[in-house]
Amino acid sequence: MAMLYGLPKFLCGKGSDARDRCLETTRRYLERGWRNIDWSATEKDDPSWEPNFGSKLMGLIWAINSNAILMTSWIIIEVLRRPEDMTVDIPSLKKIPLLNSVYLECLRLRSLVFVVRKLRNSIDVDGYTLKAGNLIFAPSYLAHKDPSVWSTTPQHPPEEFCAERFMKPPPSGASIESSATSSTLNAGKCFPYGGGSAMCPGRNYAKQEILAAVALFFNSFEVEVLHFVDRHGKYSSRGPEVGAEMRGGG
Repeated sequence: MAMLYGLPKFLCGKGSDARDRCLETTRRYLERGWRNIDWSATEKDDPSWEPNFGSKLMGLIWAINSNAILMTSWIIIEVLRRPEDMTVDIPSLKKIPLLNSVYLECLRLRSLVFVVRKLRNSIDVDGYTLKAGNLIFAPSYLAHKDPSVWSTTPQHPPEEFCAERFMKPPPSGASIESSATSSTLNAGKCFPYGGGSAMCPGRNYAKQEILAAVALFFNSFEVEVLHFVDRHGKYSSRGPEVGAEMRGGG
């Protein structure tokens, strides 16, 4: 609990030491795996288990660090950019259109996944031949920033955050509270949790975890933005952004 509230290490030594041991163990585990991996074994039709890594464990390590922590932080930042009052009822989190749109927009703009597929047949793409049996990687970053898909208005290009991007317009004459969130907007062009049969099975849990953490943060703390600073510590008129060299990496 002390670490949760950001107390310095000397006030929560036991928890910090346990965390450091966990990180160091994970680091040694990964180093040993890459050093001893048998690459020929990964060519099998169903490499469900690799002696040094173990695919299930690697998937768990990736999953718990990919979207939940990063997206919780980015949603808090985007809410703080817009200090309008917002009352959050935790049991109804998934029904709040604007909050859900912010969640989806953060995933679109801030997350990065690679959809991996094995080619059953050779195909030609832009003058290159991709041979059957090879693996191809489809980075979500390219699809999530596609101008032909996400340039809905000149005021909100794909590279900029738009809180309402995933909201359906309310019926004529209705208030904004009558809006709904469309998670199927531009289906196939937004896949922060992968796609197909390999889509992340924990995506619904992750969403509830993220939104609950955001709600608890604002219910537990009174936050006022005084000003922003850049990475050199100088005052800035804008909040934090992901640099061009790290776009899509959180």
